[in-house]
Amino acid sequence: MKGLLHPREMETLRLMALGLSNGEIGERMGITQKSTENYVTRVYEALNLTGVPRSGIRGRAMLWYQAQSKEVGSRW
Repeated sequence: MKGLLHPREMETLRLMALGLSNGEIGERMGITQKSTENYVTRVYEALNLTGVPRSGIRGRAMLWYQAQSKEVGSRW
């Protein structure tokens, strides 16, 4: 996992896993809507989710994050 996502992308993924919208993620991270969208896109690309139907993409990202979190404990 290490190296797959940069720290800000990992933070984006963590907030996505909590169910936050792009707007909420941007507010929490103190970044613009466009920056948030860029991070979300990079997360999808890193997880190879770019071809997944839009309705299932966040759910898969959340499941992936949760599975990784259990493997590495509280390191994230």
